[in-house]
Amino acid sequence: MTTLTTPKDLLAAVPFLIGFNPKDSIVLLSLNSDAIALAIRIDFPDQIGADELRLLTSHLSRDGADSVIAIFYSTEIGQRENEIISEVLAAINDFGLSLREVITVEKDRYRSLICEDLSCCPSQGNLLPELIDSRIAAEQVAQGRPIPYATLEQLIDSISPIESDDELNELISSVELIDYEKDAIAFQRQGASAVDEFMKEFKSQGLVRDKALISLLLVRLKDLQVRDYALGSVSAESLDLYFTAWRWLLRIAPKGYIAPVANLFAAVAYERGDGALAQRALDRADSDDQSYAMSKLLRQVFNSGWPPNSFTDALIKSGITAIAYETVELNSTLPLLAPMSEVAGRMAPQVGAAALQASAGGRGVLLGGVPGVRPGKVLILGGGTAGLAAATIALGMRSDVTVVDLNQSRLAYIDQIFNGAVKTLVSNTHEIEQEALLSDLIIGAVLVHGAKAPKLISNELVAQLKKGSVLVDIAIDQGGCFEDSKATTHADPTYKVHESIFYCVANMPGALPLTSTYALSNATLPYALALANKGWKKALSENSGLAKGLNVHNGQITYKAVAQAHGMASVEMDFSL
Repeated sequence: MTTLTTPKDLLAAVPFLIGFNPKDSIVLLSLNSDAIALAIRIDFPDQIGADELRLLTSHLSRDGADSVIAIFYSTEIGQRENEIISEVLAAINDFGLSLREVITVEKDRYRSLICEDLSCCPSQGNLLPELIDSRIAAEQVAQGRPIPYATLEQLIDSISPIESDDELNELISSVELIDYEKDAIAFQRQGASAVDEFMKEFKSQGLVRDKALISLLLVRLKDLQVRDYALGSVSAESLDLYFTAWRWLLRIAPKGYIAPVANLFAAVAYERGDGALAQRALDRADSDDQSYAMSKLLRQVFNSGWPPNSFTDALIKSGITAIAYETVELNSTLPLLAPMSEVAGRMAPQVGAAALQASAGGRGVLLGGVPGVRPGKVLILGGGTAGLAAATIALGMRSDVTVVDLNQSRLAYIDQIFNGAVKTLVSNTHEIEQEALLSDLIIGAVLVHGAKAPKLISNELVAQLKKGSVLVDIAIDQGGCFEDSKATTHADPTYKVHESIFYCVANMPGALPLTSTYALSNATLPYALALANKGWKKALSENSGLAKGLNVHNGQITYKAVAQAHGMASVEMDFSL
């Protein structure tokens, strides 16, 4: 949010921070170097105990906050209200936090309790500004934020149930339930497909008219595997879509089917910063099923006071010792990522070949060609495990294959094992651009250990590629190595950018669970046994490659690239051990 320089700015910002215009409330804003770190709202109490005050002040101190802004809203501020205000302010001071500003809002007037200049802060207060006329509102709306609800009641009404649909209820009763003693997997896959189909239709129409699909989804979401699939399908790019879609479904869900949808909506609302909506969604879940375990878990997370972007801090402050799959090394390779990289690499030419078919919107090129016709040209960015696996399959399909990498020794190795059948080029902007313009299929297989993938194909370059060319981004789980990459799903794997097709499925090996599970288990088991039999300290001290997997220990990040990705400091591993 923009810099808040006046009480008017503060009062205009509060509804955007909490989602509605507060009344009879206490709003506390913690500041870290002038930036708002956390916003807390509670109902203005009749009395407040020491335990409640300790909880409030402990939340305010999160994220290294150094000062607090306190705003007290009440229809009338009399002796009782002033006593509560004094107790809250004293608790904040006693906790060692300074008070940057204290404002009371009574009916339609506000005044600062800190400012002593009567010309700007008269004893009778100033008229409360209209939110819609404020600079803050204009800036927030320009950034795509909606105008907050006028009252908490309006916010609650935005997720309240609408009129019951008898046809939908009848369809729900006809959906076959999962028999867990038989083959539940087929039903769970059906549920996962229903999630994807529902979101696809909602994205294109703004609602879903297929009541059979809605009824199937509502029934299948009662299964934890399907619900967790839906929860894990959300990405930063799709957050707004899922927020709107789950809210729509929550409002039409009949009793007995509300809790799973309410929890899914609460999770995405919290991720968007709509904490008040998230809490009220859990209220709806509780009214439907008080024993729903996920509601209790999410309520604990929300009540903890941690904003969504603070879970890295939470991991660090927990004191846990964390070893990451993606940074364990063996002879300068990543042995625990290698199995999935192998699977994804070998999949890439297959899915790319399918996307190149004219029926899928591609160029209509057969990668292997036929006698008398040139084969398709495949460019692979990165010659690591995934890139080498992709080259193996692409060459096996009789494509014209080029691998680009920075490591000349790796390129020499690739040239040797393929007897020159795979072309190799040292990576630089010019070579990548020249090869990309000639290619039918581009496979991004770049990985920087423990960090985000670099962006090697720009939007400007995509605009110049062959019409119907295909780009497969294996690196999407590390942020993608194409500028236009955004995570997709197996159910809806591709999208167009200019005249090219992008395939950016997160967790590509998930399409081949049997092969992937065996491959990953085989690679993981030796390390798991070492940790179990020797303890983590001895196991890491005896295996330098496993020691590189240590990411967090004793409240500190021990892997430099991870720390840099989060804008934090790291310590040397030996110091942690």
